[in-house]
Amino acid sequence: MKNLILAAFLLPLVVFCYLKSTIIPEQKKIEMKSISTKIIKDKVNRVTIKTDLTEKPKKNYFNKALLKRIQKAYLKGDVEFQFWNYTQLIPRATDSTNKIDITYPEIINFKDSMIQNMINKKLINKRIRKETNELMELVIEDNEYRDSNNIPSAEYHFKEYCEIEYNQNNFLSINKYWDDYSGGAHENYYLESMNFDLETGKRFNISHSIKDTTDPKLLKLILKRLDKFNQCTKEIDQIFNISENIYIKDGQIIFCYDVYSLWGFYCLFMESSLSFKEIEPFIKKRSPLYRLISKNNS
Repeated sequence: MKNLILAAFLLPLVVFCYLKSTIIPEQKKIEMKSISTKIIKDKVNRVTIKTDLTEKPKKNYFNKALLKRIQKAYLKGDVEFQFWNYTQLIPRATDSTNKIDITYPEIINFKDSMIQNMINKKLINKRIRKETNELMELVIEDNEYRDSNNIPSAEYHFKEYCEIEYNQNNFLSINKYWDDYSGGAHENYYLESMNFDLETGKRFNISHSIKDTTDPKLLKLILKRLDKFNQCTKEIDQIFNISENIYIKDGQIIFCYDVYSLWGFYCLFMESSLSFKEIEPFIKKRSPLYRLISKNNS
């Protein structure tokens, strides 16, 4: 009799313990699963919202049909070129000068096609498409501002062209000039010098070539050759640094200082020319430039 009473008392306890160890955890698992799903869903929603709020891609104003070959072959030195031009009128242009006008060279028929492609990519570098779109966006934005303030439209333009300065002894030196106006007090002028070793296709600059770009003797020599610009250079000796823009021409290394790089806008471009013989002591012996200079000085 006592055993029956004990069994009747223990049975509900055993059942309760069993339920606690099985069914209740399952419910918790279900609850946790639903919570995890909700968190994941929230994360997805947040990502979606973030994606929805991202800026829409800017319109592409570049028109490939306007890209024209203007000179099929140009050979003056070791490398043969052809020239391309891209011309596109600015929105609301008042005359034919309000345009994008870009002319660039392309190497053709070079003995090493891999090197040819390497250099051509650096010469073009998707710049036409990029600069066209950026200028158009600036012009449209500025025109909207002018319209809202009853200000007449400005004379916008962008012009870029290249000059081949050196093309012999397996070296190529090209200057890329451009000026633009997209609103403001005056036009902006820029220069980029590009030097290539035709044995490797690699571009090199002054930091690859000079032993010490802070050498006082070299800086003094470069500054001295800027004397013809006395009105600009009389106070710059305290802040003078070597220019990264160099190009090769007529047995000389020419250091070119961009607008504002040394002094005010009115100085525009400033140049300092050193002969191969003058600059040789400052050049790294294993650099491409040393190979060129030593070949010409021998």
